[in-house]
Amino acid sequence: MVRFKNITTAVVFIFAIAFIFAAALHSLEEPLERDLTTYGYIGHALLSGEHLYSELWDHKPPGIHIAFALAEIIWGYGQQSISFIWILVSILSILQIYLILDKISGWQAALVGVIYYTLSSNSIHLQANQPNTEIFINYFTLIAIWALVQTPIPNTRHLHIAGWAMGIATMFKPVAIFVIAPMLLYVLIRKHTVEKELNYRSLLPTGLMLLYPVPLLWGSMFGYAFLLGRFDDFWDVLIVYNSQYAGNSIRNIWAFLTHPNYLFPQSLTGIWILVLQGYAWLFIGSRSKRVKVPHYFFVFMTMGVLFEIGSLGKNFAHYFQVLIPVCVLNSSLLIYYVLDEMKMRRWSRLLLAAVLLSITLGTMINFQIKFFRHDPIEISLEKYERQFIDAWEIGQEINAITSPDDLIYYWGSESGVYYYSQRKSASGIFYNLPLKDKNNNQIETLKSRLLADLEETPPDVFIWNSKEGHFKNSHLYDFVTESYQLLGNRSYFQIYVNNPEKYEF
Repeated sequence: MVRFKNITTAVVFIFAIAFIFAAALHSLEEPLERDLTTYGYIGHALLSGEHLYSELWDHKPPGIHIAFALAEIIWGYGQQSISFIWILVSILSILQIYLILDKISGWQAALVGVIYYTLSSNSIHLQANQPNTEIFINYFTLIAIWALVQTPIPNTRHLHIAGWAMGIATMFKPVAIFVIAPMLLYVLIRKHTVEKELNYRSLLPTGLMLLYPVPLLWGSMFGYAFLLGRFDDFWDVLIVYNSQYAGNSIRNIWAFLTHPNYLFPQSLTGIWILVLQGYAWLFIGSRSKRVKVPHYFFVFMTMGVLFEIGSLGKNFAHYFQVLIPVCVLNSSLLIYYVLDEMKMRRWSRLLLAAVLLSITLGTMINFQIKFFRHDPIEISLEKYERQFIDAWEIGQEINAITSPDDLIYYWGSESGVYYYSQRKSASGIFYNLPLKDKNNNQIETLKSRLLADLEETPPDVFIWNSKEGHFKNSHLYDFVTESYQLLGNRSYFQIYVNNPEKYEF
């Protein structure tokens, strides 16, 4: 039996790793979405000595930018580094899935989980085949879950591991805090249930061991900013702007939970069978006697993830990627329960489990067939229409007509113009989303800062996206028309240069 387990496990992991590499290489040349090119551009700029928030404007915490900078050190400045990040984190995630399920249920359920995660983790409907912040949040959440299920009552070491994992997750996106709350609730209930203790002297240290890494990490970051005289920059972006961007989190969560179109958006199409089974486990799983973790743990974790998504107040597809781990865990346990515990005759259980497994695998494999039939351009079209293909094309065009030392500035939201041209922006406010956000009270300040940047370090090439409106209405119009001439148009991009003799199409 041990030999069969080892051989089967090895075969499944070989398949999973090979599939992850194949999926990444298949979409290696897919034009990237703005978040990814933003992280790639900022990671490169950080390595060049520029400063996040003070010079480089982005409203994400520094975790994602540091990750992309490290990837560039290892794999270079280009799309290959982004693909290898996805490969690495995906492989580490399936390992965590296996370790969690093997601990709480057994190796059979663990291998089902590995297969489920592998087939769902690159869903193009969720924009999951590339490493946005959610893939990192998922990985560190899985580490925390693994730590919490190692013993009947999480011990000191495991509480520290879980706390640090979730603390790091908040450095990629603060909404990970909504998953820490149900973890804390589980730990306190479990401690009370097993030890029959309910007093502050016992529970307070336990809770603090799980919670302290978050304020320590964020406090250290703001302390670092304060020592460097950049506290206001960090505060204005990470706290003030993000609170305006997301709005009232409690109101957002209520709206999310009370609207079925939010709970079941079209973006879940690729993993709908996992989501349905994952939710079913929340109602059925309490009957299981063999899962070594109380059923309320899975209920708490699923609700925490839903709060995490809902708190943002927006319905972007990639936000729902954080459902993948909990749905994989829940649906794997459901299959194991049906196969091994459900009160039916043995052959009936085997048949029902085979049907569920066949439907789940058949559905996900069908989506994978569609994925591999698309070329990289078609994948981008399926996910985003032409928006980022256009940015990819104009970025390559700018790369061809400029030299590496040329500064450029692009008025638009597609940071891929910088990433694919591999040219430096003349301003740290290198995309215009914060300048168009009606909830941002600092628009005029940012506009003034942008104009001052361009006057201090004038770009050699200025690109205007005509989809952004009439150029004459822009606060940059006078600056550009006084010193630049129109070189030409590419689709809806107008290209201005300050030295027409130097550039040509």
